[in-house]
Amino acid sequence: MRQLSFSRNDAYFTGWPHTTAVIHESASGQRYAVDSCFYDNGFPATIVPFEVWKAGYIPADSPTGHVRHAAR
Repeated sequence: MRQLSFSRNDAYFTGWPHTTAVIHESASGQRYAVDSCFYDNGFPATIVPFEVWKAGYIPADSPTGHVRHAAR
């Protein structure tokens, strides 16, 4: 069974807090961030281990040009 929750990152995109969906894999206990902000609408969401996302992950090929700034 998988559970879905949401998490806010301690980083900001262009001054706004950032929140994403989190999938909890029951069997392994692993959490995955499901984030659609990195690419244009209509493209698949990026799914990465939650700890990677929380550390400030941004895909190298993301066309959005978002820059993460440390939380104030």
